[in-house]
Amino acid sequence: MANTKTFKQNGSPVKVKNIPSKKKFSDKLLEDPRPNKYRNMSGYKDFVRNAVTNYCSNTSKDIAFRYLYEKADIESAVRDHDYLDVPFSEYWVDRALPVSKNSAADIEIQTRSQNRSRKWFNERRWRLIASRFGEITKITTRRNKKNYRLSYI
Repeated sequence: MANTKTFKQNGSPVKVKNIPSKKKFSDKLLEDPRPNKYRNMSGYKDFVRNAVTNYCSNTSKDIAFRYLYEKADIESAVRDHDYLDVPFSEYWVDRALPVSKNSAADIEIQTRSQNRSRKWFNERRWRLIASRFGEITKITTRRNKKNYRLSYI
């Protein structure tokens, strides 16, 4: 049997404000630093949400602040964009993976080392590659599509 040590505390726990610190705790520490005219603006929360979402999308950086917001409902977005010339999923993929002749040439040069290149993995991640094409075309209704999608990523 392991020898465990017990800790006995005399009295109540120490309050945060009583812990010695170089900085003094004050109520001003938690106040909104913006001028009064910019506080509680209508639409400000939506502005911040859009800014965070666009920043993460455009830079591929994953900042913790974005997890404060719930994920988009793709099914609702599909129904909401019925005016598009192509299905929403095609529109979404085409916008996410634009490749011109010049950028294709650049990608080819940058990924010549293949599996030793981080860029190679990032480029393959969102594309239908030849080694998986046959597997995808042979999917039947019996196949667990969710597990297959997870294996693909």
